[in-house]
Amino acid sequence: MSSRVIRSALILDQEDAINVGRALAYLDRTQRRAGGALAPALREIMEEIAANFGNSAHIEQATDECVRHEFIDVEEAAHILSCSPRNVRDLATRGRLPGRKLAGRWQFLRAEVEQLRDFGGR
Repeated sequence: MSSRVIRSALILDQEDAINVGRALAYLDRTQRRAGGALAPALREIMEEIAANFGNSAHIEQATDECVRHEFIDVEEAAHILSCSPRNVRDLATRGRLPGRKLAGRWQFLRAEVEQLRDFGGR
């Protein structure tokens, strides 16, 4: 029995293709920072998207947009809010600061912490 690879196709409009390219660029950058590498098939898709849009300016913009959705820990949130980590946990427990607990540790979106700092959570 022989096997063969059949390449499938996916049709995306320009906006969706750029968003996929941005997500892959962010994943690629994250993997490289951690000493890893993007899977070859995903790298090929990212390069194909960049090639079809002439340059990667639209794709590279992704890292800036994705960073805005970065999760931070209690200590970083305390630094941003100029308060103690205990106060941050209290704000989260009372629902004043949206967050989530993962493996018993609070995580917050940087943008939401900065919003609380800048606008008092309104």
